[in-house]
Amino acid sequence: MVKKCQFMIFGATGDLTYKKLLPAIFSLYKEGELCDKFKLILIGRRSLTLEDYLKDLDVEVTKQLAFHNFKDHLTYHQMDFSKQEDYEALNHYLSKENWVFYLATAPRFFEVISSHLDHYGYLDESAGFRRIVFEKPFGINFSDAKKINKHISKILDESQIFRIDHYLGKEMIQNILLTRAYNSFIEMLWHKDAIDYFEIVISEESGVHNRAGYYDGSGALKDMVQNHMFQIVALLSMDLPESLIPEVIQEEKSKILKQIKVMHNLVVGQYQGYLDEKGVKADSETETFVAMEVHVDNRRWKDTPFYLKTGKALKDKYAQVVVHFKKMSSVSENLLIIQIQPDEGIKLKINSKKPGVSNEIDNVTMDYCHSCLKYGDEPSAYGRLLLDVILGDKSLFASWDEIESSWHAIDKIEKIKPQPLIYEKHSDWHENLLIKKGWYKYD
Repeated sequence: MVKKCQFMIFGATGDLTYKKLLPAIFSLYKEGELCDKFKLILIGRRSLTLEDYLKDLDVEVTKQLAFHNFKDHLTYHQMDFSKQEDYEALNHYLSKENWVFYLATAPRFFEVISSHLDHYGYLDESAGFRRIVFEKPFGINFSDAKKINKHISKILDESQIFRIDHYLGKEMIQNILLTRAYNSFIEMLWHKDAIDYFEIVISEESGVHNRAGYYDGSGALKDMVQNHMFQIVALLSMDLPESLIPEVIQEEKSKILKQIKVMHNLVVGQYQGYLDEKGVKADSETETFVAMEVHVDNRRWKDTPFYLKTGKALKDKYAQVVVHFKKMSSVSENLLIIQIQPDEGIKLKINSKKPGVSNEIDNVTMDYCHSCLKYGDEPSAYGRLLLDVILGDKSLFASWDEIESSWHAIDKIEKIKPQPLIYEKHSDWHENLLIKKGWYKYD
């Protein structure tokens, strides 16, 4: 059991809290990772009773026997985030204990909420730690992110700031660095002379649904590339540090993000019917799909493409990294496939002789199923990261240097971004287009 800790979530009526945060905290509770007397204060702007609030929670979660006891630890509190006087009432809950404040809100509230918490002394650590989790996106562009960071750095020590990217909590994302670090034959081949290109794909079947209001001001570039995909690029291309302590890993990732070079090989799209989604502007040119080529401008990866593809309302739901090794002859290329979701694991495609008297070569797959080894309820990505917040472990959280560099790159892309192509929902419309552009060198 971890040390005593209480939670306060701002933005409790949003999808993130209902679908990710509450289930993650419930999972930690069931696994005995939270103290018996923990409190979870759910703060929203709507006037609701706790029972009314819980009606929108996943029924499968509320049906579990443990949820009956878990519910006793919850309190719903209505307030206006922007009114300083409303924060005075929080003193009723804020006992002298360890507290995690989770800002599951739009970035425009980050400065407001942190300022008011500071005004009433709620961030003082004399009686226990006070940590604030800032949900992605951290700002809406580089200028905005810089302004937010300057503000919170005046009232918080860096040790109190947790800039979260839940993708870093996924098992196979964590496995990228460890697979490289503890398999010498892989790391010996981890450079431009052996690897032809990388392919990073995050494909979603669903559209924007009730996130349209947020998504229309963000788009695929800011929602997925600036954080999730650039972080994966950094983990793939960074030099292995001498130590895997948080500060060293963050420093190495930051170096890579400063070296990302945006190529002009860029495709953006928007699915048919996006303009009809509630909360989307009638003339919106927000992209729901992006495919792009980036390079890491250093000696190790000179001229090695990193192809990034992500989109909504596509044919399939999956996420993976494919490492394409250079071909040595006319046989099939060797691939290292890191499957992130829905099935977690690693596949290695190699060439081997077919059984029999001939010397015919076949491409075979060595398959390691990571998710098959799970036992019982595994913590979600958010669950792992929340536990790290409690423990003060920042290994899987982004530093300001990382965010600064990634926003610089996105701002450059925004300047060259073309108008989106319209595509049919649940199709693989982009594949032929990308083949024509020469993205795939081999069949």
